[in-house]
Amino acid sequence: MILSSPGSLALLATAAGVVILYFLRSRSRRVEVSALFLWRGLKADSEARAATFRERIDALLLLQVLLVIFLAVAIAGPALLRTQSRLGSAAIVIDVSASMRASSVDGVRRIDAARAEALRVLAELGATSTAVVAFSEHPVVVLPPTSEASSVRDAIASVEPTWEGDGSPELLKTILRGLERGGFARVFVLSDRAVGLALPRVEQWVADPSENLGIVAFHVREGAEEGTVHAFLRVRNGSPRQEVITATVGDGTVRSSVEITVGAQEEAAAVVRLWPTDALAFTAEIDVADGFSGDDRRYAALGRPVEYRVLWVGDRDRFVEAALRADPAREVLIEHVEEISASSATDVDLVIARNARLPSTISGNILLLHAALEGSLALREPQPVGAVRALLDHPLLAGVDVGALEVPESPGAVLPDGATVLLASRGHPLLVLWTELDREVVALMPDLARTNLPITVDLPLLVRNLLDHFARTSAPIDGDTETAVGSPVDLARRGEPLSIRTPSGIVVDTGRGVRTFVPEAPGIYAVMTRGGTYAVGVNVPVTESGASPAPIEVPPADDPLPEATAPLPLWGALAALALLVLLLEATLYHRLPALWRRR
Repeated sequence: MILSSPGSLALLATAAGVVILYFLRSRSRRVEVSALFLWRGLKADSEARAATFRERIDALLLLQVLLVIFLAVAIAGPALLRTQSRLGSAAIVIDVSASMRASSVDGVRRIDAARAEALRVLAELGATSTAVVAFSEHPVVVLPPTSEASSVRDAIASVEPTWEGDGSPELLKTILRGLERGGFARVFVLSDRAVGLALPRVEQWVADPSENLGIVAFHVREGAEEGTVHAFLRVRNGSPRQEVITATVGDGTVRSSVEITVGAQEEAAAVVRLWPTDALAFTAEIDVADGFSGDDRRYAALGRPVEYRVLWVGDRDRFVEAALRADPAREVLIEHVEEISASSATDVDLVIARNARLPSTISGNILLLHAALEGSLALREPQPVGAVRALLDHPLLAGVDVGALEVPESPGAVLPDGATVLLASRGHPLLVLWTELDREVVALMPDLARTNLPITVDLPLLVRNLLDHFARTSAPIDGDTETAVGSPVDLARRGEPLSIRTPSGIVVDTGRGVRTFVPEAPGIYAVMTRGGTYAVGVNVPVTESGASPAPIEVPPADDPLPEATAPLPLWGALAALALLVLLLEATLYHRLPALWRRR
């Protein structure tokens, strides 16, 4: 035992003062007797004096002396020396990847168990300074090295799991070396799997495993039949038994389900047909009860914008453009160019040319308004024409009053083989359509400015029929239409970005020059660009959907913790004993008979 203030033991002398004051108090009592002669000449002997002394010592005096002793020793600061492990500095690394949201069999989340273990480590090891790092694909230093234990406890309590995947051990190693130049005396890693951290003095804690069934892949493709989408999904069964899982794919309106039988610790795939649908974003989900719900739902989207994209070449026509934008069935986005190349028309649904000549290398559907197509349609000098008549009952002419059309002249034309003439006048073709390669071509021969079509209700009807006729360009199958949380999404490939709408409905302005963004949560994101609005499905990383790891025996650090002699203070216990004695004295004083308190 040691004393931090030995001089304070001088206060023990006050115990002698308490005793002296106790005996100096007047103890004489006046008693009436019948006669005094019996007491005259009576001398007190030593035995009588001793008996009187013993009689005057009672329990209250002993308690008062004991109280003084306890207080004096407590003020002297007594402590017991003990040997314990003690660190110079430590780093607590807590895994915050998405799988730390999982719950064990007893219902405790892995992140909660990791925080509790971190607090236990902090309390037992007593490091001189401690740092806290949240470890995932994008690690975060929650707290630099500090000696404030309360700050460390607050930092540990503030750590929450993200939706990101596992982090890089090499990146974590770099961060830890930057925090402590000489290296930490101990690095404690708390995760749901062993982390291969190439550093000395590393100890790891691994969370208890839990069963997991999840969707590990989900993609959508447009089918050959218009309005059909095929969804491809794969599920993983991380349980020790065979499972029959019901998977449902939907677009918010149309839903389709399929049952998938998956063996223990195996994967199985399925294809789901969704029809009819004109949506771009889709969701796949399974109804299961397992330890991790983050992979029970996944998202995917087709890689084309919501808007119907039109590339306009040549002279503009405000009447046709107004009719395009007035179509109630779709939002039309029109881009005007003076000249066109094969690459500029690859991501559009329709190319419209007016008073222009298109090269044959253009791909996709084409609407020619008094325009030519190299190698397919050549225009000649205009010829007078008369009444217009329909040669076929075709959907393009639905609702159009052909007899009300006035066309004074129309150019002659050399039509391609297999062309179908819908409208004609005096043997001159006025409205023609044909199919070549993988595209549909519709040609309106006369110059609209020299007809009455722009000022009639037939123009919007004809434009709507044309848009219905032209199938939209199929979505590309090589775009990043589904990605993982924490992975960058390329914005530039979709056009100049304007803003992003998150799954929670928050709209974020991207600003000029921004080419990528990193999603922080799963769901459907809407990327608004000058080239249209694109949907992007963002999912939990597949690595987080794997089967829960089996219990891992992680070896402790090779070298033992340094030992140091530390005092265990006892003053608190002595002060408590003094208080207990004081209470006991008060109780005795008030409850003992008056005979005991007479002195």
